[in-house]
Amino acid sequence: MNSVLIVSASPRAASRMEDWLGPGCEATVAASEAEARALLGGKRFDALIVNAPLSDGSGEALCLRADVAALLLVPQAGYEAVRARMEARGVLTLPKPVAPALFQQAVSLLFATHAKLSRLQGKLEEVRIVERAKRAMMQYLKMNEAEAHRYIEKQAMDLRQTKREVAEAIIKTYEN
Repeated sequence: MNSVLIVSASPRAASRMEDWLGPGCEATVAASEAEARALLGGKRFDALIVNAPLSDGSGEALCLRADVAALLLVPQAGYEAVRARMEARGVLTLPKPVAPALFQQAVSLLFATHAKLSRLQGKLEEVRIVERAKRAMMQYLKMNEAEAHRYIEKQAMDLRQTKREVAEAIIKTYEN
């Protein structure tokens, strides 16, 4: 189940967006930027939907600071300027009023983006851990980088573990 934080000064608009999300989503609603920041600090969300403007800000800063895929709904009047600023920084922007079908497509895109980004972050973390293990082996076992890399790969195959698991064991052995 996907979790979504909806930030809207209008309870009616927030309720309508909750309905459009459907049964496969767990929605939490915040009425202000401050309330949303508090919620983002305490819980992990798959997507952030901001219905701008908010009572305490435009919602742009919230979308940029949040470590989650974000959709910003803005009034038609200033849409083009906001879209140019926000999309260059990875925030999907739509003009209001928005049709339910377009809203649902945008949210589906947010979830797909979040899933792909999560996979890439996991791979990046694995690379960092393997590199750290290789550096430890180079320092303590006097291996060169190619030898350390080959050792980690061979251990992973022989032990039927991931390279990350082997690297974590190496780090635990040599860095503690």
